[in-house]
Amino acid sequence: MLKSLIVITAGLMMAGLSFAADARDIILGASMAKTGPYATTARTSETAIDIAVSEINAAGGINGMKIKLIKFDTGGDPKQAQIAVKRFAQDDKALAVIGPFASGEARVAFPAGERLGIVQIPNASSGPKLADKFSYAYRLTEGEFLQFTRLIVTMKRKGLKIDNTQIAYVSDEFISKIVGTKLMPVIFKMQKVKIIGDAVGFPTAAFDIAPQISKLVQNPAQNVAVAGIVEATVKTAKELRRQGHKGRIIGSGLSADPDLAGKLGKDGEGTLYAAW
Repeated sequence: MLKSLIVITAGLMMAGLSFAADARDIILGASMAKTGPYATTARTSETAIDIAVSEINAAGGINGMKIKLIKFDTGGDPKQAQIAVKRFAQDDKALAVIGPFASGEARVAFPAGERLGIVQIPNASSGPKLADKFSYAYRLTEGEFLQFTRLIVTMKRKGLKIDNTQIAYVSDEFISKIVGTKLMPVIFKMQKVKIIGDAVGFPTAAFDIAPQISKLVQNPAQNVAVAGIVEATVKTAKELRRQGHKGRIIGSGLSADPDLAGKLGKDGEGTLYAAW
């Protein structure tokens, strides 16, 4: 992250962006999901950004100018991510924005940033082709397609059982729904993994997902692929185990949360998921 931040900032300066003669700071916005559904993963990103800024400034900054980091907590809400980029561009006069965090936020904030002419660089937005049509939007992460494909290929190479699978996904979260209903089925087909039954969806706030999980357990598979952020993955795994699922639980980069193993506990034994 340190090298990325240096390259981003220096690159923008060399691209012809100028500063007032008396400017003493390079202002960067940080659009962060410090609260809400992405909080635990976003926390590690904030730590990395803080360390990078501290080290760069301690080394003299960039061309003698120190980085001033201004943070905005979006709570994982796309509308707040749009407000954040507008505030950074119009009120704070930021050079660029680190963020927003999630794909759902990025698909709303990217068009706003494009209109305002401010660069945005998320570090965890893995939705397919999110930045492709924009001149001011970039990504540091692999897309979910590559991440999950690599997981399935690795399972096959290691001789793990992956002849068949089922799919569970969060139905009201942008990237989770795409991964569960579009990407996973395509990848399984490409890798000749049989999908048993229809993909089962449930909303983020669902208190009881026993009815949805029972549809999977009635016709058991070697694996259940879960497309969801950490809380949904934990909820699904625990309910699967409670209802007697003995197979493996697998997931995409959506589940790559530093707290996932601890939250799963013994119910996560054997779980595999892609990490960026």
